[in-house]
Amino acid sequence: MKEGAAIAAGHKRVVQAATDMLDADGNAYDAWVAAVAASCVCEPVLASLGGGGYLLAAPAEGQPAVFDFFTQTPRQRPSAPEDLDFFAFDAQFGTETQEFHIGWGTTAVPGVVAGMFEAHRQLGRMPVREVLLPAIQAAKDGVAVNEAQASLFQVVKTAFLSTPESRSIFGSARDTVGILGEGELLRMPEFADVLDCLAVEGPDLFYRGEIAAAILESSREGGVLRQADLESYSVDIRAPIALRFEDAEVYTNAPPAAGGILVALGLNLLNDQGLGRLRPGSDAHARIVARAIGRTVDVETADDWEPAHGAGDTGLLARWRDEIRQLRFATHGTTHTSIVDRLGNVASATISNGSGSGCIIPATGIMVNNMLGEAELNPAGFHAWPPDERLTSMMSPTFLRWPDGTRLALGSGGSRRIPSAILQVIVNLVAHDMTLEEAILLPRLHVTDGRLSVEGGFDPDDLERTLRDWPDHRLWAERNVFFGGVHAVRRSMKGMEAFGDPRRGGAGWTNSDGVV
Repeated sequence: MKEGAAIAAGHKRVVQAATDMLDADGNAYDAWVAAVAASCVCEPVLASLGGGGYLLAAPAEGQPAVFDFFTQTPRQRPSAPEDLDFFAFDAQFGTETQEFHIGWGTTAVPGVVAGMFEAHRQLGRMPVREVLLPAIQAAKDGVAVNEAQASLFQVVKTAFLSTPESRSIFGSARDTVGILGEGELLRMPEFADVLDCLAVEGPDLFYRGEIAAAILESSREGGVLRQADLESYSVDIRAPIALRFEDAEVYTNAPPAAGGILVALGLNLLNDQGLGRLRPGSDAHARIVARAIGRTVDVETADDWEPAHGAGDTGLLARWRDEIRQLRFATHGTTHTSIVDRLGNVASATISNGSGSGCIIPATGIMVNNMLGEAELNPAGFHAWPPDERLTSMMSPTFLRWPDGTRLALGSGGSRRIPSAILQVIVNLVAHDMTLEEAILLPRLHVTDGRLSVEGGFDPDDLERTLRDWPDHRLWAERNVFFGGVHAVRRSMKGMEAFGDPRRGGAGWTNSDGVV
């Protein structure tokens, strides 16, 4: 096995923060904590200490485990929902509009701080202050907004400019009523100070100390968080879903998360289908993949799902199907980091702040999540969520390993497209033996509510039967962020690979090259 390290994430500066840890003889988990902190500065629409997420840790020695630090519902529902700080705004995604809800009344208990510190306590080896230093420096010096982040800012600008505190951080210097644009510098000095304090005081600062007090004071009038909600929060650690796809062992996020189940269902449906004999992008290949996605991505579709021939353990698949039907999942912005270090330790982690609530914890620069404002989490109506329950998500950090020792980490942002993006990249890598770059750049399909979306790059003339099977379809003109953003690393006998999906401004690094 080739010794070496690799990192892939959604921003070059995030990759560099993780690289600094590996260069300082830290391991994959030190590097991941550094990356999380840096992403809050470099990808603030997608990442915040006020959100939640999942880490799939696969140590070089030992079994993989999922660290679930996603958001939690409060212990009590609001007695007077009409008095909450809770209001709607429309976000524009190209030609489509989606209604989001923001305000302190949308905020669930954050888990990122607890997840970072618990993972570092169990698996890291460098001092926390050193691990947080790259993010501290980035927050002080400022980070230039790149094209990908500027585009995301435009989508959520109503939320990010909804309060004086958020406007002071994210407002444009070039446009007094606009949001930060490409090339402008985002500085977060208060956030740098928070990281400095967290390095000394640890997570108690956030859940029991001064930051907790600031959250509770802000939430007193229009929010739902109370002291017991913060003090009782804990990281859940569980075994991942494990299955085999062709000659690879696959480990992915387990319930109460929904996305990993969908990845597993899709892979089981595609097992033994002879995909390796078909040309990717061909009609026959696309029909099989679209059918599998259509049977797994849509929770409603799972109601009438029956195992296909060769799908594997039908009892297991039926149980997963039933679990999907009980889940309510968050679907907004996410970012992913994949890391493998020189010892073979793997970190595959995805985090989210929803679309952001617009609310800043005073004197911290931290925007809290808006997970309680997601329609998908409230099928009985807003404010009717089950108390004291871990929310769930489509986030699906995933790890693969082969008998020859090859180790691969991947994951994606993209809300409901996360499982289908991961599924297709795994098929490209395992069934077609592609490089990471080839597998990630290949155009993708997605099915939701009976509509087939076809990313630009397919030849429509090659998809005649597929499009006939899906009369409700949309052909996209080019590669698009709609289809997710898979960031992946692989360590094999051939060497190291890292590739960040350009759909979401991704970057990659191996110890044989620089950040690209």
